[in-house]
Amino acid sequence: MTFNYVNFKELSNKYLLNKLKIKYINYDNNYFKNYHNKKYFKVSKIRKRTVLTEYGVLTYSRRIYKNKYNGNIFVPTDIYVGIKPYSRIINEIKNIIINKIGQKKSYKNIQDEFNIYISKTTISNIFKNIKVKEILPQEKIKVKDNEYIYINVDDCFVPVWNKNKKRELQKIRSISYNTGKKQISKNRNKLLNKKYNFMFNYKFTHDFYQNNPTVESTWKGLIKYYDFYNPKLVVAGDGAGWIKNLAKYLGAYYVFDKYHAISYLKKAYNLESKWRTIISNIEKINNYKISLNYFCNGQYNELIEFLTKTKVNKEILKIFKNNKQGIINQSASWNIGCSAESDIFHLVKSQTKGAKTYNYKTLNNMLIAKINYLNNRI
Repeated sequence: MTFNYVNFKELSNKYLLNKLKIKYINYDNNYFKNYHNKKYFKVSKIRKRTVLTEYGVLTYSRRIYKNKYNGNIFVPTDIYVGIKPYSRIINEIKNIIINKIGQKKSYKNIQDEFNIYISKTTISNIFKNIKVKEILPQEKIKVKDNEYIYINVDDCFVPVWNKNKKRELQKIRSISYNTGKKQISKNRNKLLNKKYNFMFNYKFTHDFYQNNPTVESTWKGLIKYYDFYNPKLVVAGDGAGWIKNLAKYLGAYYVFDKYHAISYLKKAYNLESKWRTIISNIEKINNYKISLNYFCNGQYNELIEFLTKTKVNKEILKIFKNNKQGIINQSASWNIGCSAESDIFHLVKSQTKGAKTYNYKTLNNMLIAKINYLNNRI
């Protein structure tokens, strides 16, 4: 006789459901025997309650208490179970759903996790109506004096239904931290002690140095995750003005992201698409290689002179001119590159992939659930 997994799972769920039912009934009986509010509350009636658990549908009986003076209803067993009035889904199910969303599970994947049917609308409503709290690591990461903390920042836009039920693009600012990198295979490095942070629904101020939300959020993330006194800070990003200002405000070194620099150089020489080997493009390919070499070696003056000489687009030339320090620091021994683009993918795009538009509250909760998962991985 072969092993039947389906039958085994069904029997296991029935057994666990029965154990859960006994647990709830025992709690109700013990509470009735030991409760000390008999002066104010009396048992009004005993009623059945049907709830959805991870093992299936469960029906249990419990006592309903009524205040003798004002008529208020009190159901202690429902509180113990973790079920709200007029709801069928216990809190445990909601917590599982929150954890699954943080692990990049789609609504369909979450539905398949349970032995009960939960609609996609219900899953969405759970995320919209619940307030997901950030879970901080139990211990901060200790950073010695003069050791480096790397800060990678970037922006992305996601369509949301706002508070007025209108579709708009919501800007999300990704902020990640790490203390260096370690080579784990021939072509792969791992960032050490990496932590994620993000900004949602923030407003700009005209004066960057007064009440600026980016500086405040970046610093709060540092002191939440790291224990330090006098570290060396490095800020890396795509060359936007606010990133350079952030580095200046924090007294940090600034690095211009190589990924974006390559993209700009390819655009400058019309090589955005796949490499073309036809004769008419050989000169442009060579110009690209020369300019990239200047960039990687931190040769700012030579790079600007060459870009000017080869008559690249004025807007692209301006980007490189405005990122002098970020280019010079390319050759620094402490420069480990920038992970801002991949951070945007892991934190935001992997969550919203395939979805047209999320509710404003739902997306915010999804991002908090995601950083809880990322920041507390072992």
